[in-house]
Amino acid sequence: MNTEQFGSLSQVIAGVGSPQFAARLMDAASGLAQLDHLAVDVVRGPDRHKQSMGVSVTSSVFAQAVGASVGTRLARASGAQRSGVSRMPTVRRLNFDLLDLRSRELDFYRRFGVIDGLELAWQDGETTFYLDFYRTHRLGRFANVDVAILTGAAEMFASIIE
Repeated sequence: MNTEQFGSLSQVIAGVGSPQFAARLMDAASGLAQLDHLAVDVVRGPDRHKQSMGVSVTSSVFAQAVGASVGTRLARASGAQRSGVSRMPTVRRLNFDLLDLRSRELDFYRRFGVIDGLELAWQDGETTFYLDFYRTHRLGRFANVDVAILTGAAEMFASIIE
């Protein structure tokens, strides 16, 4: 890890719990692989109460839409419906060709120009965490090396978010 990446990481840790947390997390993640949007969703307890935050390089309204659109979908999902969610982060690549990608989700992605994305998901007791990295046409699809780097950093991101 170079000095610049370490500096970004220390800024994320310093920003835990602050309104700047998502922006600092975006800066740190973008030091590994460039991003256009980032979203964090925390879904707690049996009532599936959610907290969402987002940040974007390309859209000033992305953060508000995260709570209203993607966060609502995640809060209604049950852990059983999201196979592969465990204590260790799993990575799922966004795929517009999947039949189960509901039209509301697809509308959200199109609204913000998303053409590719990675979702990190993990669970700690009754709390499920989601960290989403998105790219638009501006940056193009993730290269395999970007996916490998972000996947390799999944445990670090999970520890910081928890």
